[in-house]
Amino acid sequence: MKIFSPVRISFAGGGTDLPFFYEKFGGRVLNATLNFGWHIELRKNPFKAIDIIFEGKRISFLEDEKQHQGDAFKIIRGPIKDFLPYKSGFFLTVKKDRPLLGLGSSGSLIVGLCNILSKFKGQRLSPRTIAERAFAIEYEDLGWLTGKQDHYAASFGGINIFHFGPKNVRVEPLKLEKKTKSQLRERLKIFFIGGARSFDLQKKLSEAVSEKKRLASLFKLREQVGLSAELLKKGDLDGLGELLNDSWNEKKKSNPSVSNDKIEKIYYLALKSGALGGKLAGAGQGGHMFFISKKGQEEKLVKRLQDFGVENVNFDFYSRRV
Repeated sequence: MKIFSPVRISFAGGGTDLPFFYEKFGGRVLNATLNFGWHIELRKNPFKAIDIIFEGKRISFLEDEKQHQGDAFKIIRGPIKDFLPYKSGFFLTVKKDRPLLGLGSSGSLIVGLCNILSKFKGQRLSPRTIAERAFAIEYEDLGWLTGKQDHYAASFGGINIFHFGPKNVRVEPLKLEKKTKSQLRERLKIFFIGGARSFDLQKKLSEAVSEKKRLASLFKLREQVGLSAELLKKGDLDGLGELLNDSWNEKKKSNPSVSNDKIEKIYYLALKSGALGGKLAGAGQGGHMFFISKKGQEEKLVKRLQDFGVENVNFDFYSRRV
């Protein structure tokens, strides 16, 4: 069997999906899934062995865990252990379309693994159950500081507002007119700026600012979810671009170390080249940036940033559930 698990971009509310915030105050995030991510294939093994090929590298699940200290091995091993026992062994192949840094890729991968392993065992799990199980594996079992939006985005697909509470999550699909969605796809430009994955980065960044300042910024980021949704519903992409600019400034207040000289140069160049606003996707320091362009300035924006050395990412929105 084969499955696909998408990654996402977050328009507003990122950070309010972290447990320390939503368990006390409630969080909200507006995000959208994209048509690239993880491809996972599972085939039954006539023997008891569980063999894994991750990005072309073969790994045996039964090998000593100390031999594999990499984050990728931990991500894959987590769901496999969580769904034990199995009636037979299997071959598991995992690959991605392209670099996914900053787009919720670890959460998406765990969702994909939970999805395919549950199907292999004959279980019918809802998108909500898969999202919660995947989050528990990453946050509790692996001990990584992560929010819930990645797991819910990959499980539900589409453009959604997720309302995170201490005991439940409410999913609010954002229904846009076809014209608005088409214009958003045309004027939204995503760029890969490079960088390396670090699962302890979120923890380091969270320690870079006082709790009082961080909370104040997170409250503002949460408020911007409703504003962003209303702008999208009205088709006001100019307003959305300007709000993204405000959101980026608030994100830097909540975590000053989220940016660096390279990111600031790219952002400044984008604004000078036709972007109304944008932000860095993910925890910070690298990965992907996205911008809303002024109408008619899309090609100029792409060319200027490509000349600077960053990669323009072709995409479409993805709306299927697990």
